[in-house]
Amino acid sequence: MRELDIAEAQSRLAELVRDAERGESVAITRDGKTAALLAPAPCERGAASRNESIERFLRLCAEWEPANATRAEILAWRREGLK
Repeated sequence: MRELDIAEAQSRLAELVRDAERGESVAITRDGKTAALLAPAPCERGAASRNESIERFLRLCAEWEPANATRAEILAWRREGLK
């Protein structure tokens, strides 16, 4: 976690908010002591929705059957898709 003093945090607020949106947290200090934390907002859809998504993904992985294809076949399919 990065630390910035309050004066620098004030001058870089827009940048810090963008960083928080990307998942980064920043400690804002005053006189060398942490005064505040700027952290990402909680997921709007909540933990239940996140857990449902994970469960759905795991079910899909369990049902997935890999194709028995050669490298040449896969590359041919790829070239065909690019046409």
